[in-house]
Amino acid sequence: MTRTARQAHPGCILLFLLSWPVCAADPEPVQALLQPSAEATLSSRLAGQVRTITVKPGDSFAAGQSLVEFDCALLEQQVRKARAELDIAAATLASNRKLKDLNSISDLEVEVARAQSDKAQAELEGAQVQKRYCTLAAPFAGRVVARHANAPENVTVGEPLLDIVALGTPVIQMFVPSVWLAWLAPGGVFEVEVRETGTRYPARITRTGARVDAVSQTVEVFGEFTGDASVLLPGMSGSAIFPAPQAHD
Repeated sequence: MTRTARQAHPGCILLFLLSWPVCAADPEPVQALLQPSAEATLSSRLAGQVRTITVKPGDSFAAGQSLVEFDCALLEQQVRKARAELDIAAATLASNRKLKDLNSISDLEVEVARAQSDKAQAELEGAQVQKRYCTLAAPFAGRVVARHANAPENVTVGEPLLDIVALGTPVIQMFVPSVWLAWLAPGGVFEVEVRETGTRYPARITRTGARVDAVSQTVEVFGEFTGDASVLLPGMSGSAIFPAPQAHD
């Protein structure tokens, strides 16, 4: 005959045959890596000479701030040329329309003039787009991680110029055993002991990965800090410490 079962403490498994609660151990800590909320490598969209780079590694910048400027004298000349050609084409079209009203030219000549005006407009717009690439602006507020070019170097299209990360508290990235998905869910709380500071910081789960790695049987999990973590930087690492999962009926 077994004894009467007693109320189990949360996180404990009640063995009814033995009629005493056995507490589950806390899960083993897992590696946690602090990632920036956003990061980017800014590359050149022009082939040309760098006039100036306004920031250095470690510098902060605002969203929309000019980070790199190119020598664009040739592009500026191309914009002026395209604008002049558009003026000529527009004047020719206007003249041909008046002549057509007087039955002095054919419809075809008017259509040709209109097409030439449209072409000149497109060429001007293309030159203006290229000219906008003369300044490389920050896509978000952040800091410079690395700088790959200097003035007055010549660069090619697609050549990396700056590595940047967003300002703000880093995101926590972890890979946990996939069996934890039975109890781990967004909103769940845990702590991160950061190696570089030697301090524990409260955090919570924000989302889990979309698939389980078949080899390691782990799943990617992300979290956010819930307290003051202003001293933390992307690239820091530590241990994510989870409480014992709650028992379920």
